Amino acid sequence: MTPLVSLPSSTPSTSIPSTPSTFVTESAASLNASNFRTTWQKDLEDARERSSACVGQTGSQREQCWQALSSWANGRSSAYGQASKVLDGAQAQQAKAAQKFFETTAQWASACSTLSTSACAQSPLIAKIKQWKNSVGIGSGE
Repeated sequence: MTPLVSLPSSTPSTSIPSTPSTFVTESAASLNASNFRTTWQKDLEDARERSSACVGQTGSQREQCWQALSSWANGRSSAYGQASKVLDGAQAQQAKAAQKFFETTAQWASACSTLSTSACAQSPLIAKIKQWKNSVGIGSGE
């Protein structure tokens, strides 16, 4: 299944905001060596929560939810891309992988806006998302 969320069998009680999160505008300067791990872990958690919320939506709300997730993920991709330019060594490489993770997540979410839940869960992009997550090397809550 998807690395972002285990597809729930019932509608989740949470909903995704219609406007992008404040994380979209987070600057590269705020992603630094001392907070990279916690920021990445929080972003992974947010991605799971957002995708889970989208799975539970129907109709146009579902499409809007996936598109909002895609926009949010594109914003995170940009932030990590900028951070990769200011971080050093291994963290710069982790930030590049995080950028690719969120870039691919954005593509997946955009595709899911027009796919069935089953087709979304079986998307070949999920393997790439997992690959980029593993390349960062920091799991959630570790």
